[in-house]
Amino acid sequence: MGRKPKADKSNSELNDYGRRGTSQEKSVLMSLKDMVKTDGKVYYILWKYAPDLLPKNTLENPIKTFEDLTAAYECIKPDQRICENYLMEENVQKAVKWLRSRQHAQKMFDLYDEFCKKAATGDVQAFKAVLEFGDKYLSDTKEAELLKVLHNVNLNSDDEEEDDFSFEE
Repeated sequence: MGRKPKADKSNSELNDYGRRGTSQEKSVLMSLKDMVKTDGKVYYILWKYAPDLLPKNTLENPIKTFEDLTAAYECIKPDQRICENYLMEENVQKAVKWLRSRQHAQKMFDLYDEFCKKAATGDVQAFKAVLEFGDKYLSDTKEAELLKVLHNVNLNSDDEEEDDFSFEE
């Protein structure tokens, strides 16, 4: 009994940096590159709409201004007006829309987490928001079945109506 030989790995399994990785999804950077085709446009889009995603934007060397961007990436045209004109191109607009959609989805999940925390403390309105979010955005999960059951539950804690049920001992 010996060790099995390693399977031959092809270059098609290499990640964005030429290394083998486990991620099955393309990075945001690679997705944008596929859409707009040029590095300069990708870095400009990221600088304008998602600067935290710029690979060279670090705490030690933050990229805050257009001059910082051109110093960090040689592929950026030194005239900001040229880069602003990129935003009029159809493929760039599609890329920005895609990026904004991803950002919006992440913000929605962040809000969902906040409402879950509030709902856990007994906040009825937060609980309603969690149910609504789950119904709209998480409907392909098993949680959706529970949401359907709870959809008609009266959550008003201020109602002074008597319950429809009683417990018998």
